[in-house]
Amino acid sequence: MRVLSIILPVYNEQNYIYDVLKCIAELNIESGFSKQLLIVNDGSKDDSASEIERFLNDYTNLNTVYLTNPLNMGKGNAIRKALKEVIGEYVIIHDGDKEYNPSNWNLMIKKIVNTNSVLTIGNRFNGSKPILRNKYYYGNKFITYCFNLVSGTVLCDVESCSKLFVSTIIKDLDLKENRFGFEIEFMRKLVAKYPTRINEVNIEYDPRDRSQGKKINVLDGFRAIYCILKY
Repeated sequence: MRVLSIILPVYNEQNYIYDVLKCIAELNIESGFSKQLLIVNDGSKDDSASEIERFLNDYTNLNTVYLTNPLNMGKGNAIRKALKEVIGEYVIIHDGDKEYNPSNWNLMIKKIVNTNSVLTIGNRFNGSKPILRNKYYYGNKFITYCFNLVSGTVLCDVESCSKLFVSTIIKDLDLKENRFGFEIEFMRKLVAKYPTRINEVNIEYDPRDRSQGKKINVLDGFRAIYCILKY
């Protein structure tokens, strides 16, 4: 059976993480895929660990790898740690909040399989639900514009955290970024190797703000621009 490996970095998501994990566990993945779930508790200071343990006790039949960092090392670091344990043909990275719905994955799987791509990005901005045009929206649009300008691409959402990719391709990329700069480093290095085998599919997205626990900030935006030029 084909395997989809799901990487879930978690940092201070006690209010959401159990529901997110439950949704993943109960999701029916089409195209004959089974699931490998890789949870990385990245030094959470709240009760995320207790909620993860509750999930592990409730869903014992799921192929799950639980990894921890004693201190918060950043999303990129957590992803690299989980990648060492991946067994799936495809990998998807998913956030520990409720902004992204796992039900989008079946659309993404169909897209990557049918087009023989190495990466399918979940585009947040063309879904059926209107997206609030706030500072995060315009920041993402500006970063995507800069990325396309430098890379010669025509992508809509390079900063999307919902990315499905062939597991073997990432081993040659030598990724180094520890925080949210990982998204841009990954994309720049991937575009350099596979410029014509990257595509997007529209997904549903429910954004949250700082009061609901959103982690990314303006410094991460500047880091993204820096990474576009660096890599």
